[in-house]
Amino acid sequence: MSQREDGGAGSGTPISFDSTPRVGPAEPPRGCLRSPLLPDVGVIAVVPDQWNGVWQSRHYVLTRLARYFHIVWCRPSAGDRRYGPGGDGRSGRNNFTPTDRPPGLMIHDRPSWIPDLHRPAALARLTTRERFRGAQRLLAQRGCDRVVLSLWRPSDAAALELIPHSVSCYHIDDEYTFSEVEQATSEDEARLIRKVDQVFISSRGLFEKKGHLNPNTLFVPNGVDYAAYIHPWPEPEDLRAIPHPRIGYVGLIKKQLNLQLLDALARRHPTWSFVFVGPRRHEDKVGTLIQRLADLPNVHFLGEKPVSELPSYTQHIDVCTLCYKVDDYTKFLRMLASGGAVDGEQVLAPASVAEIEQDQVRGLDTRADGAVQITGIPTYGLGVWRDEVAADDSIEVVSGSGALGFYPWIDRVHGTYGLVAVDDELHGAEHAVPASQRIARMLWTAAAN
Repeated sequence: MSQREDGGAGSGTPISFDSTPRVGPAEPPRGCLRSPLLPDVGVIAVVPDQWNGVWQSRHYVLTRLARYFHIVWCRPSAGDRRYGPGGDGRSGRNNFTPTDRPPGLMIHDRPSWIPDLHRPAALARLTTRERFRGAQRLLAQRGCDRVVLSLWRPSDAAALELIPHSVSCYHIDDEYTFSEVEQATSEDEARLIRKVDQVFISSRGLFEKKGHLNPNTLFVPNGVDYAAYIHPWPEPEDLRAIPHPRIGYVGLIKKQLNLQLLDALARRHPTWSFVFVGPRRHEDKVGTLIQRLADLPNVHFLGEKPVSELPSYTQHIDVCTLCYKVDDYTKFLRMLASGGAVDGEQVLAPASVAEIEQDQVRGLDTRADGAVQITGIPTYGLGVWRDEVAADDSIEVVSGSGALGFYPWIDRVHGTYGLVAVDDELHGAEHAVPASQRIARMLWTAAAN
């Protein structure tokens, strides 16, 4: 099975709560000081989420920073529609209450007497400035004489001019257009990236796309609270009655998930239990499909859980999945698998597809070739490996592996296709390719049954 905050990417554990498990459940530090370690430094974080909403990477980053600095979480008003997914003000659950937040973390709401205006521009600027003055006062009252301005969306670029600060930074943990098709970086975002003192980017792809705009750009990959996930946890009560094997997903249940595939698997394997842990989104787009799944006796929706409880669920699930859609590439695979046609359009002639899969190195001794030694596959087509062939040299399984472990495959015998989406930059192809190859073989064997 195969993987973006509600419209886009990323993951440190085999589960997905968008940014949630990629950073890991944050527990209040036990025995911590009742003030930050560096109390003269304050951070004003302009964020798109309510504090008690579904946790994203900014919740985790700022919670941890609050052990060192005073943090003011400036959240949007409930009706603020400037933001994409995540800034809708809906409540969610997390493992902090107002009394046990880290000592340096303060939540700043827009004062009730300040109207929520977005135009005209001059008036919106005035009301926004007044809103941020409250955050500045909170830090001043705690003796902060240096302020770091932390921005999390390009739509809040005006804060650079409205909030006096010593250092500014911009965090990019998603593609903030939330578009389903690739788009160029907007002029507004590019201007913000160039203007701030420091940029943090958590995705290698986004780093390559936007990192050149500011020389002070740091790639900070997502992490995981390793201690929390290796600690043994008791089985959650609502999971105990669900039979094994349990196939699980922990995260936002949203339109980016390949719910059609999960529905098909649940129907094909009625003895497998499919477990979903997390809140639902995009009910208008996938609500009907979610209900179809929920109606199956072997599918269980357990709802949203506090982030502190997530490790206990993943530990007691047999197989954790990140079953995201990969529309563009799977469309390409579907085209090749169906003889060159997709969505009713003949893109390649069947003869062209057949030629791509023909043995193009016939008669050559390929045993000394480095790529052949890594894959263990002696014959090659036009850009594809001929993984398995019949006695008459016809294709049974064909693939197109990449050096870092990306492994798409088509099973001609059983009419299935899929991919293992791996980007293993820590190991060489000698490790990444065979590892993905083993997973791909397990997948096409399981799909055939």
